[in-house]
Amino acid sequence: MNKQNGISILEMLIALTLISILFFPMIDLLNRSFMVEYDNRQNVESKEAADLALNRMTNILKEASYIYDGTVNIPTEMGAYPVTNGENCIIALIPAYDSSGDIVQGAGETEFNAYAYALIPSYMMSTDYESGSNDQVFVESFNTFYCQSDTDDPRKPTSTCEDDWTGTGSTNIIFEGAKPGNFGSAYTSSLEPVSANKIEVAFAAKDGKKYYHSAEEGPSIDEKNIQSTDIFLRNVPN
Repeated sequence: MNKQNGISILEMLIALTLISILFFPMIDLLNRSFMVEYDNRQNVESKEAADLALNRMTNILKEASYIYDGTVNIPTEMGAYPVTNGENCIIALIPAYDSSGDIVQGAGETEFNAYAYALIPSYMMSTDYESGSNDQVFVESFNTFYCQSDTDDPRKPTSTCEDDWTGTGSTNIIFEGAKPGNFGSAYTSSLEPVSANKIEVAFAAKDGKKYYHSAEEGPSIDEKNIQSTDIFLRNVPN
């Protein structure tokens, strides 16, 4: 009898079994590699976005002449939202200048460009975010108004300034997914005014990351995800 050419079903099953034993671990290894690369890319992108937010905030706040110690209502997509200076928020006033480089004034008042940087609930900025969630976004709110100022130094307001920005102000997200960077007893806010001309900033780009300013509170955790700096205000009157 002649031997038939070809592969038997048993041989095929054995071959498939051997292939699966070798192939599926390779698929798992490749999948893990892709996930690690994805996480690394996400971390880099998050770090870059946080750096941009911090640089923008630093460049603007260092020009401020006054830290407004109070509460203002900022406009959001969901309506007015109150933010208070020192409570994950900094409210700063910058004098407006004309084309000649002089401070814009009128009738004992100075025109100020006002900025509020704050961590607020993400759902206040878009219906895309889940209402009631703990997610937060870093926002920049801007308004301009006149305020009574010191006769000798117009950079210094002498009266309560506009506290309702909803009619003329605007608010934009500058960083998503932020958390306060300070969870220690020494500092409990991501934006801490420590003097008339100094602000300490620390926020985390990822959940669960903590940062402490003081050595007594322990070292920072996973520093690559922490954005922190000291901002010195150059134009604060003496």
